[in-house]
Amino acid sequence: MASAAQIRANRENAQKAGRPKGSMSAHNKLLLEKKKWMERQIVNELAGLVAAWKESGLGHFVKEETENGQTKVYKKSPNSQAIKDMIERVYGKPTGSVDLTSQGEKIPDLQAWVYAAIAEGTVGSDEA
Repeated sequence: MASAAQIRANRENAQKAGRPKGSMSAHNKLLLEKKKWMERQIVNELAGLVAAWKESGLGHFVKEETENGQTKVYKKSPNSQAIKDMIERVYGKPTGSVDLTSQGEKIPDLQAWVYAAIAEGTVGSDEA
């Protein structure tokens, strides 16, 4: 049987085991460094990225050289997904809920409606 001093020493030693609270594993540190690097790259190119996004959303002109040496200029259609992304970035995503049943009228409290129907005896009757 272990003595009280040995048990106390064992418990103190067990509390030292493992990674200290709040520290990160080497894998998570590497992932964090990669994320920070990617964020810096994006921030450095942000003006160009926003300009390209805007250009894609609004449509833009494209200049091409054909095989016979002629220059062809045409307007590329606006990208509807880019437009949607820009609007949602500024105003947020729409909720998407549509009222199909009450036509804008307030829906009554369901519990009160059930109790009233029970009191009137209309719940469970065969009359339709």
